[in-house]
Amino acid sequence: PTYVYTVKQDANNNIWMGTSSGVVIIPAGIDYFTSDRCKQIDIVEDNGENPFTSLDVQAIEFDDKGQIWIGTNTVGVYVVSADLQTIVAHYTTDNSLMPSNYIMSLAFEPSSKKMYIGTDAGIAACIETTSSSGGSGIEVIETEEPEYGDMQQWKLHYSYSNTKKVVQSPQKTYALADGALFSVDKTDETITTWDKSNGLNGSAIVHIAYDNRTNRLVICDSDGKIDLLDEDGTVTAMLELYHKASTLSVTINSVYTQNGRAYLAMTFGVVVIDSNKAELEDTNSIDEEAANVNVQSI
Repeated sequence: PTYVYTVKQDANNNIWMGTSSGVVIIPAGIDYFTSDRCKQIDIVEDNGENPFTSLDVQAIEFDDKGQIWIGTNTVGVYVVSADLQTIVAHYTTDNSLMPSNYIMSLAFEPSSKKMYIGTDAGIAACIETTSSSGGSGIEVIETEEPEYGDMQQWKLHYSYSNTKKVVQSPQKTYALADGALFSVDKTDETITTWDKSNGLNGSAIVHIAYDNRTNRLVICDSDGKIDLLDEDGTVTAMLELYHKASTLSVTINSVYTQNGRAYLAMTFGVVVIDSNKAELEDTNSIDEEAANVNVQSI
């Protein structure tokens, strides 16, 4: 590998390295200064690829069951069984409270059985619980497909500093700080943080705007997800743009609200949302060369 980002020693004295070419393991008893007897995890995903030989691995940690937690800089965290035969879980921003898929560090706390996951946008803690089948381990809700990212096993620790945007509603003051959203009640001054644990769908908020006609806060994420937050805490998700991310740039440069509509400044023009119906109402291209027009503000 070209780069080595982290080095860990497990309970059996094997040396684990997170590198630019995945995970490299030096078996115990090997003189790693002179030997080239290294090995890698040999697990192939459903797409036919082995993520542990190609991804940039920034962090490695072990839990009390010997499972290996592997943090990448693009696709979140993998949990691998102690025998290196199975991917137990794959956590990303889509199925967990992690605020980012860029993992910078991992730390396990044995007494609380929490795995702390440090990302470039804040810290999340994955809490080990008892499974519905009676055994101990990562909680799995037994549906047709296991939901490894059940929100009940996660706690999120954002950095609520560097406030970048403040908007007012009749009842609350909302503030956006380093991708994290919180509100202050104007009556009793209680503070509420808003994230996936209480209904939001995204985890990397870039813009907010309040619509006085519908009494809704428009919340825009970096990946195109949009949430509409009512005064009573009800969240309505709009995922149309997010689902077009594979064919269309979904970067939202700014948002402006007026008369029940939210106007999104996009890289290709302007998208109009009916805030009351939670529907995309219109897409306005600037001209015939709209694909090259990057609208920064409205």
